[in-house]
Amino acid sequence: MGTAQSTPTRKITIPNEESQFIKISESVAERLRKCTETSPQDMMKNQPKDECEPAENHFKNVKNSEPNPEFSGDALINYYYGPSITSIRILQEKEKELKESEEYWTKRIANMEKHHARLNQIMKNEYNKAIVEISCQSPRPAPDSPFPCFEQKNKLLECYKKNPKEILLCAGEVNEFADCVHAKRIYIEKKGTECNSVVM
Repeated sequence: MGTAQSTPTRKITIPNEESQFIKISESVAERLRKCTETSPQDMMKNQPKDECEPAENHFKNVKNSEPNPEFSGDALINYYYGPSITSIRILQEKEKELKESEEYWTKRIANMEKHHARLNQIMKNEYNKAIVEISCQSPRPAPDSPFPCFEQKNKLLECYKKNPKEILLCAGEVNEFADCVHAKRIYIEKKGTECNSVVM
């Protein structure tokens, strides 16, 4: 089922007579001539019964008439007629519509690309601004940077080790360490105000 091929297709060529006239028999032509000479009422009154033969007989006469010698041979003439004026006009209108549509979408895409580029620039600026704000609000020291007041802290610890029961003897080291911490705090606050002025 489905494996066997169907019978080969037949090719039929039908001659296309491009005449602008309708073929009629001589009797129909004769009656038409009589009709033009008399009015329709006179024709109905004066028409003999033998002239009222059915139209089928006329078609039989046309079918039995001699074939046209133009199409009797093996060679058939194929005529190609170009498109009519209306189809050319329709084609031009469609091409114009396509061109207008293409121009419209090209402009719209260009405008959208400009808009997106502008938005990207705004987003980059906002991102950089946020980075500066965050780094100003909570500055992070460099990973390899030493702790602030490290020397003063070591001096104070040495003094406490030497005088575990007399810690008041280390009052100078304590004041030195406190001054260092205070100076560092002022430096960080000053840097933060400078950052805020840059951000704004």
